[in-house]
Amino acid sequence: MKVLILAHSAALGGSGRSMATVVEQLRIAGCEVVVLTPSGPICAVLENLGAEVAFWEPPDCQWLGTSVYSSLVSARGLNVLAYRLLSLAKLPVRLMRSVRMIREIVTHQSITTIYVNTLVLFPVSGILASIRQGHHVRVLWQVREVLNKHLLRIVYSGIAKSIAHASDVIIAISANEARAFESLVPVEIIHNTVPIEWARMKDRYLCANGDRHRVYMTCDFNSGKGIADFLAMAEIVHERCPQAEFTLYTPHPRLHQGPTSRILRAVGYWNDKVALLVDFLGNAKELSLRRHVRLIFDYAMDLESHRQAAVYVRADRAACPWGRDIIEAMWAGVPVVATGTCQEFVLDGQTGFLVPPARPDLLADRVCHLLLNPELRAAMSRASRARALELFSPDLFNAEIRRVFSKEK
Repeated sequence: MKVLILAHSAALGGSGRSMATVVEQLRIAGCEVVVLTPSGPICAVLENLGAEVAFWEPPDCQWLGTSVYSSLVSARGLNVLAYRLLSLAKLPVRLMRSVRMIREIVTHQSITTIYVNTLVLFPVSGILASIRQGHHVRVLWQVREVLNKHLLRIVYSGIAKSIAHASDVIIAISANEARAFESLVPVEIIHNTVPIEWARMKDRYLCANGDRHRVYMTCDFNSGKGIADFLAMAEIVHERCPQAEFTLYTPHPRLHQGPTSRILRAVGYWNDKVALLVDFLGNAKELSLRRHVRLIFDYAMDLESHRQAAVYVRADRAACPWGRDIIEAMWAGVPVVATGTCQEFVLDGQTGFLVPPARPDLLADRVCHLLLNPELRAAMSRASRARALELFSPDLFNAEIRRVFSKEK
């Protein structure tokens, strides 16, 4: 079997690490793998796993997996809107190039299976539907985001149907992502997992440490990731718990802070991410948190990093607490304080706490409660670790991935 993987990001974030896990399992199963991806740090990882890497500018629609957060009358909202409109203007050219590249790879390399690892690549659904029928290629489409429910109903339904029409199977990481597709096409729910080497760590190394006071979050520079809410929460927590330390990790590289560089990058590759980085820096200065909040760029969390923390926070404004970051924190035995109520992984009051989105005051209350109650934190640490072992076993994930890929069309 020869597999073509379509990726929209080459960062070391959750989707990149999940894609690397899939590539590793396909290679173990004897499959040849071609990955069509932007240039970035994940490419070296994929090549080391034995995949052939080709480069493209993906015709993605990031707004499909996010809600509408920013007010269009605010300065930041207008900046984000302008960058998104610029991205949409590039979409037709990128789509035409992508159609040609996908057809050439499928034809010349005798591809038997196409795997798409995000719903934001929706614009290629038409070409994949055509290739699926004309070349008898099997298409597996993984959705890692909930389809944006703020879209008009007719648009929401049309996007879901087009993705389903292009796919033999939808792979979802939880029931939340699956709901838009369940009545349209077969859906397989396969939870994310952690690196196989993490599974070899013994429980005694993963216990909660009573004197830890580090609170952290991993994030993209994305309008829905709740960076500003994390900062507002940190200010409140620091007043109550002066010993608390806060760290934001991002898989994206550090940007030069000069205004000319910002403008040039904003017009090109970085679009709304630069605007949000500038917004973050402004918030940090305004909240006087430079001494207490660190922002670490170009960093993929490892197990040792997780083990140093007391609490993991996910301030996502989409209220979607089921990403790979939460899975990895739970695996390391870290209680999670996250936004949202419609989810499957974080058990409120048992493995962590859930709060409504855009309420940094409530985030702060829950974080302080954990920091000031080491016995509760230790109990939640054990419960979080136990639930992760139950749901996110690498052996289970690997078996399920191989099973889904090995099915005939």
